[in-house]
Amino acid sequence: MTEIKNTSVIDFSDISDEQMNEMIDGTLTDFDEGDLVDAIQKAYFDGIDGIVFNPAAYTHTSVAIADAAKGVGIPTVEVHISEVSEREAFRQVSYIRDVAVKTICGHGLDGYNEAVDFLIYYIGEKNEG
Repeated sequence: MTEIKNTSVIDFSDISDEQMNEMIDGTLTDFDEGDLVDAIQKAYFDGIDGIVFNPAAYTHTSVAIADAAKGVGIPTVEVHISEVSEREAFRQVSYIRDVAVKTICGHGLDGYNEAVDFLIYYIGEKNEG
């Protein structure tokens, strides 16, 4: 079995709406573009094996985040809670999609678990091959 180091797995099905709101209020919405670029670069130096990332509005605007993800070479899964292909035209552009190993859209919070499962498989296959 492949050893995956530095893995944080959250079972989103066990998180209450209140807990999810706290997570979103306390972390995800507090990041600006520079913080996200720094976090991606730090992941490289910390030896992180994979990144699950919902870039939100930065999906459509941030070349810097896409460049950081490409630069570190860490397998990244782009996750969106909603089905962005069914939303406004400007949301059809994703700078991160070109550097992500997979994109998961429209699966709600389950998409995060799917992303972690995919990364475990992907990293395992990469290490065995």
